[in-house]
Amino acid sequence: KTFWTALRHPGTVQSVKHRFRHRDGSWRYLESTGQISVNEKGKKRAIINSCDVTERLAAEERLRLLERAMESASDGMTLCDASAPDLPLIYVNSAFERMTGYTRAEVIGKNPRILQRDDRNQPGLEAIRQAIREGKPMAVTLRNYKKDGTMFWNEVRITPVFDSRGAVTHWVGIKTDITQRKENEERLQTSERLLADAQRIAHLGNWHW
Repeated sequence: KTFWTALRHPGTVQSVKHRFRHRDGSWRYLESTGQISVNEKGKKRAIINSCDVTERLAAEERLRLLERAMESASDGMTLCDASAPDLPLIYVNSAFERMTGYTRAEVIGKNPRILQRDDRNQPGLEAIRQAIREGKPMAVTLRNYKKDGTMFWNEVRITPVFDSRGAVTHWVGIKTDITQRKENEERLQTSERLLADAQRIAHLGNWHW
């Protein structure tokens, strides 16, 4: 189809991808770009430049697969640009949107600290800053806040991404909502404390065999 379009419109540049069987039996993909020119005698001549794009197409497919995997994750997934000032978010997945109530458009370009609002006096935040300075992975538990102001507990894991020279280019974040687990732990601690108080007042003890 592209060939016949080029014939009907000499001088226009046409591009097409097609595959061919390599001598070693494998399939390779070419991207061919060219045009048909017409000389003063009306004779047409095709000028075509072809490039093997097999590896590029494979890399693009791997990136699409990675994005589909991140979109399918139940945990919130984020990606920050380490080369830009203030480590702005450049990607968040759908689970992040559901977890926080923020849309992608509302957080892209901003630092993840938007989730802490004014609750910045948390030991875990200094631990994150230290890990970023040292380029090391780490995990902390933070109090984060949804768009509507609701507080929730987040288990946050961050991991650096390095380039071929060993420099950190991005930070991958995995955020798990552990609010239910924290509430269960607090209820258990409260029950144990009440039981201990009741035993102390009644001069009772307990044992387990």
